[in-house]
Amino acid sequence: MLYRWAAGLALVAAHLAHDAQAFKMLLHKHQTSGRSKSSQSSRRRDVIPEPISIENVFDLYYSSTFTIGGQDLEVQLDTGSSELWVRPKQDFAPPVQSSNITLVVRYGIGNFEGALTSGEVIMGNVSIPKQSWLTYKQGQIDNVFQAGLDGMLGLGFSEVSTVLKNVRTQTKDDSGRTLLANYFLANPSEPRTFSMFINRRDDPNSKDDGVLMIGAPEPEYASVVTAPSQPLHIDASYQRWANYLDAVEVNGVNITLPPTVVTGAPAGKHVANIDSGTSLVWAPTAAVDAIYKDIPGARYFPDQDQYTVPCMSAPRVALWFGGQRFPISPMDLTRVLTDSNKEKYCTNAILHTAALSSQTHNLDWQIGDTGMRNWVTQFDYGTAGQPETANIRMVSTVSDELAAFNSFYQVRAKQLGVAAPPPITALPGAPGSTSTKAESSSGTETSFPTPSAPPGAPPTTDTDDSADGSNGQSSQPSDNAPAQNLDGAAISPRVSAGLVASLALTVALLC
Repeated sequence: MLYRWAAGLALVAAHLAHDAQAFKMLLHKHQTSGRSKSSQSSRRRDVIPEPISIENVFDLYYSSTFTIGGQDLEVQLDTGSSELWVRPKQDFAPPVQSSNITLVVRYGIGNFEGALTSGEVIMGNVSIPKQSWLTYKQGQIDNVFQAGLDGMLGLGFSEVSTVLKNVRTQTKDDSGRTLLANYFLANPSEPRTFSMFINRRDDPNSKDDGVLMIGAPEPEYASVVTAPSQPLHIDASYQRWANYLDAVEVNGVNITLPPTVVTGAPAGKHVANIDSGTSLVWAPTAAVDAIYKDIPGARYFPDQDQYTVPCMSAPRVALWFGGQRFPISPMDLTRVLTDSNKEKYCTNAILHTAALSSQTHNLDWQIGDTGMRNWVTQFDYGTAGQPETANIRMVSTVSDELAAFNSFYQVRAKQLGVAAPPPITALPGAPGSTSTKAESSSGTETSFPTPSAPPGAPPTTDTDDSADGSNGQSSQPSDNAPAQNLDGAAISPRVSAGLVASLALTVALLC
């Protein structure tokens, strides 16, 4: 199942469409490596695809441009689904074959109706002569279009593709496989893998582009090939890029996690879906609370199921997969939002999975772009027709945590319009430290300006006013808390319906 953020409806449609174009990062095209354009390991010459640049929209969508049915269309890259669908700029013309067969695709809150269509798809230097996709007709998934995108490319498994099942029924062919499955079928000597690196928009140390690499990765990312292989949690019902999370570390200490909710998962592990089509991270309540509730000044608002935290504070967090440690940049732990009075405040970017409602029985974590920005991921489909042989490999991109924290303070100060603090020399949670703030180069604790809390919300202070240590969880924001009247958040579209109201605050990001 797919969990996407709610559609941003008419209240923000015009504004989002304008800002998406203004803020979109047009990323530099990667130079083709010295790899040969063909392989002699088989009797035929296989085409080796060039790396494909990825564009970043608001740190919420990651997309690339493909030529689909003769039109250059920009589609969101989604490892959490298996369908290719687009809304063309104009009607497709022959030789594209359009049918009257329509399918309905449903997401957590949005849905649309599309017509089965087939024709040529070009990705970079590679042509897939016969590929089936859905051509959008109508529906409730406008946030994709408001972000300046034309559709979505599913990078999941063909075996769960609705398009494939229907194309097989209607035409008795397999052109409904995913785009990558059709490429690998036509180029059998190429590794059945793709790798992704996605960037962080405001990070001065982040690369200025993202890249999708089909088959062997580019030399600068080649270390991911030899990274430990992580098996997936695959069964007949759920074939997706879900691996096993070993542990969660907060300020140098592994926290206690509840047992997995997923039947068949190994004891002591959590099932984590790695999903580029989801903007943030969804985690068990115990993990979210361990990360945020002890930040001095943090407050929890049950009505929105969100924390507000002082914008210049962040804990030291790492996720463990396959025995490897993956630090999370503090830039990816909180979000700077703006309320209706143009006041800035910060909320958690790792959210409770309780909001996923009925889907909490088949995964423990949904790790979207917030997590994926901290590593390069190689997705390996394994042996054709045997999804149980698929796996994931990951290599951390946060090599210097101290540098990551110093970048965070510099960037966050700029976002808030305040003076940047001096560089720090000790990480939060370092031996002898229990603070989520760090030590300045002078050896004293650095005090950072804290923006105002949302209007009507309890004041954010460095003192917990609850005698029982509940961190103010009984506090309730008043009726004029930011954006409560909005129906949804104009972010990536996968989310359960029950989360719409609690995420309404997020729409302020776009104002």
